[in-house]
Amino acid sequence: MWDFSFMTPCVLMLLTILGFYFSEPRLPVRANRTFVTLLVIELCVMATDIISTLADEYYQDLSQAILYVANTLYFMFFFAQSYYFYRYTLRVVLVGSEIQQWVEAAFSAPFWFAEVLCVSSVFTGAIFRIDETGYHSGPFYPMLYVCSFLYIALSIAMLIRRRDELLRHELSGALAYNAVLLAGSTMRLLFPRVLVMDTFCTIAITIIFFCFMNPHLFIDQSHIAFNKRGLRLLLSEALERDGLRVMGIAIKNYQQERVVVGGNRVDRAIESICVWIVQSFPRNVLFYLGSGHLAMTGIGNVDWKDVQQRIRKQFQNSWEIGGSILNLGVRFVDIDELWHACHNSSHEKLRVMRSWLRSRSCPPPTALVSFS
Repeated sequence: MWDFSFMTPCVLMLLTILGFYFSEPRLPVRANRTFVTLLVIELCVMATDIISTLADEYYQDLSQAILYVANTLYFMFFFAQSYYFYRYTLRVVLVGSEIQQWVEAAFSAPFWFAEVLCVSSVFTGAIFRIDETGYHSGPFYPMLYVCSFLYIALSIAMLIRRRDELLRHELSGALAYNAVLLAGSTMRLLFPRVLVMDTFCTIAITIIFFCFMNPHLFIDQSHIAFNKRGLRLLLSEALERDGLRVMGIAIKNYQQERVVVGGNRVDRAIESICVWIVQSFPRNVLFYLGSGHLAMTGIGNVDWKDVQQRIRKQFQNSWEIGGSILNLGVRFVDIDELWHACHNSSHEKLRVMRSWLRSRSCPPPTALVSFS
């Protein structure tokens, strides 16, 4: 008999993470999409693991077609799980733009080869076969362990190579979830009849969530705009793609008004400003960086002049908060020229830019150039 005692708490944990994750605002970054894909794949692995295991146990009551479908789906999702943990590590170290296509194809080849073996097992019995006596492992069944250990090794090697460009919590978190996956794969190899691998994968996903994907890590205390850490993530990932545009916003008289009317009222005014910007420009992403500095990002041909005119017009009116009148002005900086200069620079300058973005002392982008 198979031991399913580990499965129920794992499913409940993943559903809890999934529900909490979608209940909060999220940044439009590829790391989010990779994480959600990984969550869905892991849930599919658990579901197909239970279904295929029960089907194999009661094979006499089922047709061979059902057994082949159940086992094929399980193995396909299992290989995808190993591969997407590796893909998520690539998102952590942000090397997508630096890996040559032939290298990426070579690293992906074992996964696609394993998937082909899964589908072909219906005819070849490569990974498994079904006959009158039920389920049997095929000659290529060890590919499960080959893929698991291979992609864990690639992930750890990538993290060690890029350790100087990662913050301490990023490096330790990424090494931790890969260590958990290594322990889980080893346990599966030693105790194949105990369905414990899903528990280790759930622990790894939980580590990823708390270290990297918890939406509260990137949301300002007002829960209206994203924070500096969120901007760092978005800009870091934008080093790998074109099309992102950034504009900085600075609130005039910020420090002066804090002295005159008090910090609480100025903070409430900043919240009102953030609410108005978010409602007025829903296609842009807003970040509050502290000390009266904000940043807006957009994709494609954003008309920043029109955006600036609308914001300036709004600031012509005084902001009334708690019975106090705040005379706040606004200044802007279009950071696109600096940003494109970084994109067109040498590979070494891109590495310096990434290190700057990753540093704890990363200043607001509005501090990079003078305001107009």
